[in-house]
Amino acid sequence: MNYLDYCINFLSAVKTNQKSPLRLNEKLVILESDDWGAIRTPSAKVLLEFEKYGFNLDKSIYKYDALASETDLNSLFDLLLSIKNAEGEHPVLTANSIMANPDFMNIILNRFIRHLKDILSIKIILKYGKKELK
Repeated sequence: MNYLDYCINFLSAVKTNQKSPLRLNEKLVILESDDWGAIRTPSAKVLLEFEKYGFNLDKSIYKYDALASETDLNSLFDLLLSIKNAEGEHPVLTANSIMANPDFMNIILNRFIRHLKDILSIKIILKYGKKELK
C-alpha cells in the first residue's frame, strides 16, 4: 500500500468512526500488529539478496518482516510488563497469527501451477529452529 492509499484508508476510517454513536471516555494507545508467523523475508540475508537483485524495499513492509525470535518476544513482553496505567493494569496484547505460509520449495517443484501451503507445524520448527518459534 502506498502512502496516498494509506491516507485515504485512514481518513475513511476516521469518517466512519465519527458517525458511530459509540464513544469511549478513556484514553487509549493502540498499536496494531498482524500476520505474526509470516515468512516473507525470513532473514537479513534474504533481505540483502533482494537488494542485490535490485528490489528496492526501502518503503516496503517486507523490509522488517521476519519471524520473531524468543529474544524478540521476551523483550516485547518485558516492556509491556514494565508499563501500567493509573489503575495498575498492564497493556493487553492480541497477536494475530497466520495459520500457514507458502511452501516455497513445493511451489517451485510444481512449476508455480499449484500454491501449496506449509501449515505451521513441526516442519517449520525443524527449518527455523524450535527456539525461534516459542
